[in-house]
Amino acid sequence: MFVTDEHIELQEIALSEVFQKLRALNLIDETELRNLKIRNEYKELRNKFSASISTQILSEKYSLSDSTLNNILFRKRTLKLKLPVVFS
Repeated sequence: MFVTDEHIELQEIALSEVFQKLRALNLIDETELRNLKIRNEYKELRNKFSASISTQILSEKYSLSDSTLNNILFRKRTLKLKLPVVFS
């Protein structure tokens, strides 16, 4: 099962055979995957730390600026499609 308590288990998904095939075909947006990991980690950190400390921890871990982290954490997300998408 990939979802527990409404939390996506990214590690389990990333190890799945289907995910590995999609990654090999370059169909996984690696940046968005990283951003999803960051958003999940931020939620966990906020249970223990303030927003500023949580942001500082993630900034150091991922070598990202405060402004980049704020964009990842708080910007409105839109669906991005990698074109062309071909189904056969």
